[in-house]
Amino acid sequence: VTVPVPAQTLDTAPVPATTPVSTVCTGSEQPAAGIRMTGNVIGRASDPAAGIDEIRFTLGLDPCSPALDVTKMQIIFSTPRTFPVPLLYSTRTSTGFFTAKSGTSRVTLLNPGDQTEITFFVAPVPASTEMNIELKPAGGATIPFIKTAPARITATNILS
Repeated sequence: VTVPVPAQTLDTAPVPATTPVSTVCTGSEQPAAGIRMTGNVIGRASDPAAGIDEIRFTLGLDPCSPALDVTKMQIIFSTPRTFPVPLLYSTRTSTGFFTAKSGTSRVTLLNPGDQTEITFFVAPVPASTEMNIELKPAGGATIPFIKTAPARITATNILS
């Protein structure tokens, strides 16, 4: 005895092939071109009446940038009323030096896509004072940032 079996049809839908997303780097990028500040620049004041005496900001690198040796970078800090102060990398935060950290770990090399928090102390900066921060990576172009202290300084301030 033969029992007829109805023909089965399978519904199939084409699945699009996934193409991995990647960044194409041309090799023409310059070492300083991909350095950027991410987030806010923070000014802390141990004595708000005296002014801001600590600066913190986060640096990042664009995907096509070469790695940045933070230990060879220099930061120049000045205001209209002060001479430029060169800051060098150190493992401790004090006047004349800056630190680079990711969480609680020291950072000496910043790779593309990574971020590091830069911290340094300065002579107290009064309210409404413009601050010039220049990043000078070894062998790269100087990257200037200008920030201003708020009109009223508190213990923690976002610099505009």
